[in-house]
Amino acid sequence: MIDLQKELNRCILCGSCKAFCPTHLLKHTEPFGPRGRMRLIQAIHAGELPPSQAAADRVFSCLLCGACLKQCSAGVDIMEALYQARGLLRAADSKGRTLRWTIKAALKRPDLSSRLYRLIRPVVRPLLHRMGLPDTPLQGYTLRETGTVFSPPDGISKGRVVLFTGCSVNYIHPHLGESLIRVMNALGYEVVLPKREVCCGAPLRGLGLIDEARGFAYRNLEALRGLKADALISLCPTCVVTLKEGYRRMTGEGIDAVDAVGFLSGRTGLGAVLDAKAAYHDPCHALYGLDQYDEPRDLLKRVGLDVVDIGTGCCGLAGTFSLRFKALSEEMLRERAGGFGDSGAEIMVTSCPGCLFQLSKAVPPEKVFHLIEVVEEALLR
Repeated sequence: MIDLQKELNRCILCGSCKAFCPTHLLKHTEPFGPRGRMRLIQAIHAGELPPSQAAADRVFSCLLCGACLKQCSAGVDIMEALYQARGLLRAADSKGRTLRWTIKAALKRPDLSSRLYRLIRPVVRPLLHRMGLPDTPLQGYTLRETGTVFSPPDGISKGRVVLFTGCSVNYIHPHLGESLIRVMNALGYEVVLPKREVCCGAPLRGLGLIDEARGFAYRNLEALRGLKADALISLCPTCVVTLKEGYRRMTGEGIDAVDAVGFLSGRTGLGAVLDAKAAYHDPCHALYGLDQYDEPRDLLKRVGLDVVDIGTGCCGLAGTFSLRFKALSEEMLRERAGGFGDSGAEIMVTSCPGCLFQLSKAVPPEKVFHLIEVVEEALLR
């Protein structure tokens, strides 16, 4: 944990942080940019302003994408300041109370929660549509129900990788996990799914539930610490950033994780066998948290795709942001979908299951793919 007061004192309010902030680029007002949020946190922390719902709305309107971090000449840890501020403003944030309770309950017993949701989904689906809430399509099985150890077909492996499934892959997109397993097996790696894995804690941390997120971090540290493998891989950049950096800030100990793009970038065995024009969408945490830009595009080119440029920008999901700030989220999504439509690309590729879910709301789902699916198609064709 950082010393919040010390971090706030380091901020000189120069405004460089606003350059790539997605919410500021949309609203063009100080309260929707990093500098405005930092000044607000300063005032509340110093007692100049009381905690209020209005202040909570501004602090929680941040996407937590990390676009501001490298723009800060003073090296202020803006993200950590925002996380801590959310914890301080939680009591004043009555709008987020139901969301926090729901997320806490769901993550406390995720298997039971997913089974219950599958049962009641046909009944609540019309209500969700009327309320403008997403109808999350949980699958009839989870990835971790399919097995624990997956070996190459010939029984000969040159290494072992651990797959951190994360909530979205395990419950919503298990086919992505199965795709990665087939790719790893084809490359000669045995894949292990840790039995005691829990949510990385990113949703809790983003909601200001710092103690609860720290508890999940300790559970994963205990579950993953003794596993022997060449790499711990995740298909979700948010999980990777949380395991590596979030845990280090919350507990003092991070987990050396890598996303699928980072792991596959240095591997051979991929040939230019596909022929299509593809647009690549950069997940925020891959672009800003993992410093990835060339790697996914190079992978797509290696398998034969013609990659067209649609620029960078948030898809608008950002965890629970899309539930609380629906209009802003939809505007961001329209921009990304419009960029894809104008590009002439045949398919849209990303490397985040959350972005995949969000983009599929505005782009025909049959045209949106996770990068691991593209690699599998090229490798196993």
